[in-house]
Amino acid sequence: MGRHQGQWFNLNSPFPIQLLDRAGRTLLVAIRYLDDPELIARLQARADAGVRIYLLLGEDARNRSAIEALAGRCLIRCGVKQNGTLLLLDQGADTAQGFILSGGIPDSRYWLKLTTGQCDDYFRLFCHLFWQQAGTEYLRQGQQSQQAVVSPLGTIDLNHQDALAGKLGENLRQAWSEMQYAMMSDSVSLFDLKDLPEAGRGTLICELSQLDASRAIKLGESVASLVLTEQDGMPQIVQGYDRSHWMLPSRTREQDINWCIRLAPEQLSDVSSHLARWGDAGRWQYRSRIRIADIGQPVRFADQLELEQQCLPRRSVELDPVQAPSIDDFLEASARDLAASQIRVDRERLAHVIDYKVEIRPPLRPEQAVADPLHRAWTQVRQKWSGRVDELSGMLNREASSRGGIGERILGALGSFIASQDHRRKELERELEVLASWDCALFPPSVRSERLEQLNNIAKQLHKRRERWAEKVDETRQQQEWGQKRQRLADDLRAANEAADKCRRRADENRLNSDQALEQLKKNLLDGWHAWIRDSGPQLSPQKFWDAAGMAAFDASEALAWIDKYHSQLPGDPKRTVKRLRDDYRTGQQKQERDLKELEKRQQQAVQEIARLEQALQDHGDRFQYRPSANPVELGRLLGVQDSAAIKPLLIDWPDEDLPQPGTHLVSFDRQRWLVIDSLDQLEAARQDAQRLNAIICTEKPENA
Repeated sequence: MGRHQGQWFNLNSPFPIQLLDRAGRTLLVAIRYLDDPELIARLQARADAGVRIYLLLGEDARNRSAIEALAGRCLIRCGVKQNGTLLLLDQGADTAQGFILSGGIPDSRYWLKLTTGQCDDYFRLFCHLFWQQAGTEYLRQGQQSQQAVVSPLGTIDLNHQDALAGKLGENLRQAWSEMQYAMMSDSVSLFDLKDLPEAGRGTLICELSQLDASRAIKLGESVASLVLTEQDGMPQIVQGYDRSHWMLPSRTREQDINWCIRLAPEQLSDVSSHLARWGDAGRWQYRSRIRIADIGQPVRFADQLELEQQCLPRRSVELDPVQAPSIDDFLEASARDLAASQIRVDRERLAHVIDYKVEIRPPLRPEQAVADPLHRAWTQVRQKWSGRVDELSGMLNREASSRGGIGERILGALGSFIASQDHRRKELERELEVLASWDCALFPPSVRSERLEQLNNIAKQLHKRRERWAEKVDETRQQQEWGQKRQRLADDLRAANEAADKCRRRADENRLNSDQALEQLKKNLLDGWHAWIRDSGPQLSPQKFWDAAGMAAFDASEALAWIDKYHSQLPGDPKRTVKRLRDDYRTGQQKQERDLKELEKRQQQAVQEIARLEQALQDHGDRFQYRPSANPVELGRLLGVQDSAAIKPLLIDWPDEDLPQPGTHLVSFDRQRWLVIDSLDQLEAARQDAQRLNAIICTEKPENA
């Protein structure tokens, strides 16, 4: 935005600080931060020239350098937060002048010269703030601040309160509905957008960098036209249709003093000629609705102001592959309908004409889908069926192998019976081969029941075959076992008599050797005892219980008694040595006693075993008598038949639903079933299966998809 220097309004033209040199009587300055060295020097010069200078500043700490340089020369008061700057020269004189600046004196982007009436209004505002609102004052150079004294003249009457804290937002809201043009960025934050009236004829010009999306949308709905410019430092000016004309400082805060001003007609004429031109300079204009066909230049959307989008005359777009919701939609629906969600208006690919390219895919099996529980149910049924067939086949195979445990004489006597059994076994094997290859999932319930009954009948026949075989060979085997047992009992009785004689001889020998072994233990004890007395004497002689001469005369029992009594009072090595002597003696003695008791026990057991075997041989008898086995399981075990127990009938809880046609499979995910097919040849049957199973027909995802 270029420079403008008018009679009243100036833009991008620095305030001529030399104008302050024209002050001859008074100079009033209201500014938040006074930190420009050149300005401070000019104020010193004017004060030294006799000009009475009043400074109304913001925070004390931020103005420390100015206070130190000007205190005593100027009347300084602080503590008034303010935005913009007010300058009043020679107020009350014919040469009086006043100015309002958008910011500080050296850095203001725009400023306004005041009319005579405005000078009087703002002189009153300055005096009100200086004498009644300031918190501290500085009267002498080098002195600390003191509490500001309230004006002795009492309350200062104001012509208006436009610049006071809390007033700017109220005034602007009142003027909003009459707004014709407004250039605002920072001050927009003063508005509560919920209560903002509609400016139906107004054009609002804002800086793009100062506006967020939500406020842009709301502001765009409250004005006739919202224009956004990418230029910074735009003056804040409002032009209304009546008296609602304002110039605002570049920075405004509701709770601060804002040096704003209602523009007089002569000032407005200096500004209004430029407002329309500034509006035209705005690159972006907000529209709440627009047709794509009407877009012929770059656009920005209010919720993404930072992004600039292009609308091309024509563009080609390749869409993501579209999966049809059903197999019928895949075969019959149009590509436009199936890709409708992807061909909506997309800000990033705006164009008047768009050529779309899209791949339409049939419904695909979800990646997370797993085999439906119905497959698992039928798999379990098949496993149960094949398990029973394998079990019965194994039993038939074990029939022939179980004969290996039967003697040749028994097998020879049962030749014709065995031949009959073998013939029937081959017939049963052929039946089981047919049942093994039969898939129960492919036949109706009536056929399943017939085949299950056939399988259970084969199991009954196998059980009866085992019973007949066991009964045939049981008597011969019992007789053979009877003779073997009698011979074994006789052999065991003879071995028991020999063992008893051997135990008696060893017991007699042990008693003869026991006395000699005991004497040897006592000798070993006393030899070790005397050696211990000799070795331990120097260490234990001071003890009251020590009597080497008397102790040397002890026999074995006395030595053991002394050790039991005094060993706990002995020190380390002597204690361990004498305790080991005692333990070795007693261990040897106990071993002799145990050996003797063990031999006596064995002799007694041998006598008892002889009596038992004699009784068992008598109970076994001299003649064999056949007794049929009452327990078929026990009989089969005795004959080497592992499957001798009766076979329980196979019970199958058939699933409530049949599987789909072979070549297809059922999967499920998130409570939905999917019927997977490989080709359209399966479609007709799949439709029936899908309806019966409440499933969606789909295909497997291609490997390169």
